[in-house]
Amino acid sequence: MGKNGAVARSLMMISQISLSMLVPIFLCLFFGIKLNEWLDSKLFVPVFLFLGMGAAVRNVYHLTKSFYAKDKKREDDELAYIENLKKAGERNKQRREQRESTTEKKED
Repeated sequence: MGKNGAVARSLMMISQISLSMLVPIFLCLFFGIKLNEWLDSKLFVPVFLFLGMGAAVRNVYHLTKSFYAKDKKREDDELAYIENLKKAGERNKQRREQRESTTEKKED
């Protein structure tokens, strides 16, 4: 995927996050207002507003978790590869030191 594909993917993700936040908040706010009107109370708007915000946070968490799962896997693979390179470098260094010590012993 080229640069334009990545930009399009990011824009789609932003719009999906926006909708996933706005819809539960406004729906819960709407239901809270209607319940307040129906039952002649002022208790339901804040309760449903907090429920909507909680649902919005949950939606965003699940969207971003799945969105970045591939990136996290790639990053973990790269970190494992780097660790393997470090270990291989340390082994090569130890072998070199052993060869140098054996050659120094032979010279003595």
